[in-house]
Amino acid sequence: MKKIALVLCALLLAGCTKEYKKSDIEEYVRRNLGLSSFRVSSSYETLEDEEGYKDRLWTVTEQDGTVFGVLDDYGWGMESVSNWLHDDRNAVRLIQLYEQTDHDRIELEAGRAELHYAQLTAAFQSRSELRALFEELQALDVHNTAGARLLYEFRFDHPYRSIGNYELDDGDARGALEPGETEDPGAAEMKLLHQCIDMRYEEQLKEFSEEEIRRCVQYSDHRLGIVQEDGTIVYYDDLLANEYHYGVSFSTIYELLVRNGYPVEGTKDDFVFTALDGSVYEYANGFRENEWYYFIKDGEHVPMEAYFYNHLRVKEVEELTGIPVIEYWMAQKVE
Repeated sequence: MKKIALVLCALLLAGCTKEYKKSDIEEYVRRNLGLSSFRVSSSYETLEDEEGYKDRLWTVTEQDGTVFGVLDDYGWGMESVSNWLHDDRNAVRLIQLYEQTDHDRIELEAGRAELHYAQLTAAFQSRSELRALFEELQALDVHNTAGARLLYEFRFDHPYRSIGNYELDDGDARGALEPGETEDPGAAEMKLLHQCIDMRYEEQLKEFSEEEIRRCVQYSDHRLGIVQEDGTIVYYDDLLANEYHYGVSFSTIYELLVRNGYPVEGTKDDFVFTALDGSVYEYANGFRENEWYYFIKDGEHVPMEAYFYNHLRVKEVEELTGIPVIEYWMAQKVE
């Protein structure tokens, strides 16, 4: 029985692996990278990955001396051990491009595990800064003679971005500029606008026209409305819930209270109201203890359901205030 078990174990570990030779690596480089002038190392280097698998790293040298790797990567597939090939040529070329050019605000995040990895990063606080980053990205591509895909991640630096190890990154811009192409910042600006409407970031909103705000809200499944007594819904043209279904931000709740004539004191950044059950609530984005958001109910600090929550579900808003607020996608689901 032990011998049978050992044989079965060996077969399982063999799985669907393929024994790649030097000629296979050469074919991979020609077919997947479109290169014709290169040489592949005569042997591979064996590397143990974090999961204990023995991977095989082949070295490829291009005609201009650029060196990158092709990794024969072993890991657990659907039902058994499998292996597949991938490379770091794009990362190597992106690192080269960055080191050989001048930059204003864009930085390079790069490193190496078994293969190199790299992406272009930057922080921005406004629409104009975001647009400037796209212009800088486009200027960088002018020098991109090796044809690297310019992977980028531009991060919206806003007051409530981080808590604990969580980041509220809805307004970030991520993508890859293909060599020789033009990256339109319009979609990234709309993502930024959605988060600014959600969080009521008034300074950033000043950079967008009323028409842009209306259009962003109009085409969002998260636009907010009020259910009327006859069952119809009147939607706001400038209020949105969170794009990823976290609900309504504290600042937007303040807007809803004011617009519906509900008694409230304070500002969108720190406000107090009495709920239908007579309890007194206070909400503020600045309320956080031990990297956990909280609100104040009848003088006591009450932690939010999850440490990174600074939104309430629309049902909770209605339960507290009686205001029958709804998101557009919810109304469509009911229909």
